[in-house]
Amino acid sequence: MVENLSHSARKMDAIAGGDLDNPILKIEKNREDRADKVLGSSVDTTVKVLYAILSEIDVLISAAKAGDLSVRAKEENYEGTYRQLCEGINAMLQAFEIPIRSISHILNNVASNDLTVHVAGRFEGSFEALQADVNKTINRLRSSIANIAGNARNLAASSEEFATISDAMATNAVRTADQSNTVSVASGRISENVKYVANGTSEMNHAIKEISVSAQEAARIAADAAQYAAAASKTITKLDESSHEIEQVVKIISNIAAQTRLLALNATIESARAGAAGSGFAVVANEVKVLADQTTGATEKIRERIQAIQHESSDTVTVIRDISDVIANVNKLSVQIASAVEEQSVATSTILENVNDAASGVDEITANISGVAQAAESTSTGANDSKSTSQELARMATELQTLVEQFSY
Repeated sequence: MVENLSHSARKMDAIAGGDLDNPILKIEKNREDRADKVLGSSVDTTVKVLYAILSEIDVLISAAKAGDLSVRAKEENYEGTYRQLCEGINAMLQAFEIPIRSISHILNNVASNDLTVHVAGRFEGSFEALQADVNKTINRLRSSIANIAGNARNLAASSEEFATISDAMATNAVRTADQSNTVSVASGRISENVKYVANGTSEMNHAIKEISVSAQEAARIAADAAQYAAAASKTITKLDESSHEIEQVVKIISNIAAQTRLLALNATIESARAGAAGSGFAVVANEVKVLADQTTGATEKIRERIQAIQHESSDTVTVIRDISDVIANVNKLSVQIASAVEEQSVATSTILENVNDAASGVDEITANISGVAQAAESTSTGANDSKSTSQELARMATELQTLVEQFSY
């Protein structure tokens, strides 16, 4: 009997030590001692129960490892503390499964673009922290999607406005280029006209200088003629030639004086017209010279005739004095013309300088306008590029809006 008790004690030690694979726990069928039978049967029953519980736990562990938390221990197969153990394990698995399934369900909704959900229920410990983290993540995602949606709408509106502005820029740039080209052509024509005026002014200035030279020459000739007339007036003391010859000479001198006065009048008119009629003055001055020569010849004839005359002819002296006055007037007029021509020459030189400056300015304007036209063309190209970019932005904004609209938030 003692031996049987000792054997049972060793079995209990093996059970207490968790050594359920120990051969000593093998169920013995042939027991002769009654006490041994009772004690051995109890030990065998305990071993069977422990084996069953361990088997249940192995099944639960394997299922949990496989991610299946729906498997439960068969608590109805046990009694007492073992049943409580199974109930506790099942309660623990239930505590794991509920929050995990709840969070999984919420995440599936989020994956389906539903951001209006949140993890509800009351959890504790790590599950409570996990619940808070998931809800916080959903809230942040909802806020981000809302911001993205707002930005997408703003981007779409801005892209449309940008496209409109780009269109207007391109249109204005094309108009500016066209207008600049028109102005450039007009500036080119103005430049040609200004250069033509400059050439004409230069030629007029040259002609005025020639008129000035001719006027000075006419004044010199008139001065010489005055000297000749004065000499003739002094030398003529007596005229005894016949009245006919004197009359003819007087007529010649009178005609010369009349023509000289007429030329003096024409010279006055021409001087008032300045450069535009300057060439006419040259003709007048030349005629004055010719008439002065004729006057000199006439006075020379008078001088030759007077040498033979013993008596003074007051009429002839008077005529010669008139001629001297006319020549003096012509001389004075020539000096005035020369002065006026000189002033006109200075004015023409100033005009020529200003015209040349204007020509340079027009050339610079033409160059600047060409630059404006090129810049306008570049602006037009850039505006078209901007329009393409805005259209691409609008397309992206539309796609982004479409993507965001898939979410409920």
